[in-house]
Amino acid sequence: MLIGNKTQGNCSLVILNITDDESDIYVRVSAKNERFSFYNKSVNISVSDFQEPVTADEGEMDQVTSEIYVAIFVPLSALLIIIIILIPVIVCYISHKRSCSFTREESGYYANFSRASSNQAQREPSCKYEEKIKLPELKATDEPVYVNTEAVTGQMDRMTHGVQSPHGQWTANIPTKITVLQGSCVVIPCTYTFPKPTSKKILNRWIGFWKKGNKVVSTNIPKWKIPKEYKKRTQFLGDLTSRNCTMLLDGVRMTDVGSFYFRIEMPQYKSYSYIQNPVTINVTRNPQPPSLSVRVDGKVIATCSVTHSCPSIPPQLSWSRSGIVTSRIKKLNQLKWKTVSTLIFQPLPADFNKPLNCTVKYRGGKQAKSSTILRI
Repeated sequence: MLIGNKTQGNCSLVILNITDDESDIYVRVSAKNERFSFYNKSVNISVSDFQEPVTADEGEMDQVTSEIYVAIFVPLSALLIIIIILIPVIVCYISHKRSCSFTREESGYYANFSRASSNQAQREPSCKYEEKIKLPELKATDEPVYVNTEAVTGQMDRMTHGVQSPHGQWTANIPTKITVLQGSCVVIPCTYTFPKPTSKKILNRWIGFWKKGNKVVSTNIPKWKIPKEYKKRTQFLGDLTSRNCTMLLDGVRMTDVGSFYFRIEMPQYKSYSYIQNPVTINVTRNPQPPSLSVRVDGKVIATCSVTHSCPSIPPQLSWSRSGIVTSRIKKLNQLKWKTVSTLIFQPLPADFNKPLNCTVKYRGGKQAKSSTILRI
């Protein structure tokens, strides 16, 4: 029974007649719309051997036996009747909870997104009622967020084995510094590791956040409330079950200059912010001109290329001379891509000593040009 005064923060508990070991006993607090479970403050109870019984005379034994019968068997009979009545109620309640496509619990963070559903029209009416409940405002705290998500079929082994750091540490593999053209986009490659859990619990819930200071700029939770300055400009590309936390930042602004870091939350295990592994974004206003080369072998073969960090919307290359144009994109590493355009044409006398221009137009509209004189 709970003997503590909950209004004074006292949650003391008395357990009577305990005979078996109990593990992972923790406190859950509910107040209005606020709920929190102290998983990290659980207690384990070990039961030692019983003391030897004290002998009594026959009269006393008869009295004790009678008292035990009244104290144990009568309450057990009543308890059995209560259990029989409650079983259908519990089964009905569980069925109702499973009919809801998404459950908000454990954290005030859930005020930031609505329940996800692939078919809004087919939701159960009983689930719709929950959406009308006014949720608390977002708190400026760093507590864990608990979300129920299903593990992808065939990935369970990958999620529970071989995902820890070889050195048993929280580590993140992220570039230390990236320079991005204003208005363009950048893919920030990211992988992470974490220490091996001591328990055998299956980890199937993963929540990832990219943060700048205390602001969440990107997350794998689709309906999360992103600040206005980053709304529709970020995309969480990584698969957390594969230890990938890659993020896309589009429409880069001068205000994006600064450090970003990644945070992982595993409700069945632990949460961690990789503050020691940030990436610093630098923004430049002036684009680099493309690289241009020309080879004449009966025909003119001109090649124009530019490196960039925006594979989803690569820069566009154009020529001042018509001809056969082919383009391709090549990945150089996790951070850089190269867009290459090749122009082939049969030269004319009018092309002699004339400039051949290649112009690059980046995401956001910025342009740069390279030029060479044709010597035919």
